[in-house]
Amino acid sequence: MLASTVFCDDIRIENSGKHIIVGAYPSGIAHPGGLPDTVEFMVWLQIFGLPLGKRHLEFALVPPGGREVLFSSEAGVNVDWLPVTAPLGPFSIPIEKFGDIEAYVSVDGGPRVKVGALNINPPIHPDSISA
Repeated sequence: MLASTVFCDDIRIENSGKHIIVGAYPSGIAHPGGLPDTVEFMVWLQIFGLPLGKRHLEFALVPPGGREVLFSSEAGVNVDWLPVTAPLGPFSIPIEKFGDIEAYVSVDGGPRVKVGALNINPPIHPDSISA
């Protein structure tokens, strides 16, 4: 199994089935507020290489120092060379300390595989960057 994630502000699904990813985070969120706090986002997930048939997917988000958020779903794999694509969320994740929100996927009760992470840290101020 190979999987990838895009963390973003919103995912819109057109009548044609096309997904529009809005406000994608390239690596993380510069969080200007104090902690604890809550961050909100969605996840666009693609999983490649699943066997044909009905599959049970578990998606987990694990924030630094916090409780994980679980999402379960069923997916039908009809063509083995096409990825399973799922817009997930919106999620409101409590953040107790700065660090990575890690994303994991398990298929059919198998082992969890890390499929991405979203870094949450305070903004970098220009004065703190050395040349």
